[in-house]
Amino acid sequence: MDAARLLPLLGVLLVMVPMLWGTGEARPDTSSAILYLFGVWACLVALAYLVSVRLRRHIAADAKSDASEETSDDSV
Repeated sequence: MDAARLLPLLGVLLVMVPMLWGTGEARPDTSSAILYLFGVWACLVALAYLVSVRLRRHIAADAKSDASEETSDDSV
């Protein structure tokens, strides 16, 4: 759950990195910045997918354990 909350913050920080790149002659090409941003976007999409899958499994396991606890409490 914490990873799902921190993912947008990580995204903002990573997207802002090109603003820190040098100015003047040491400045990288625009194409490099676009490739970087696309790479960050693709990684964020993949991370969001992985976090959602794990979170869904965790929620399903909690619901299953809650249901089994309710069933065992009713039988006592």
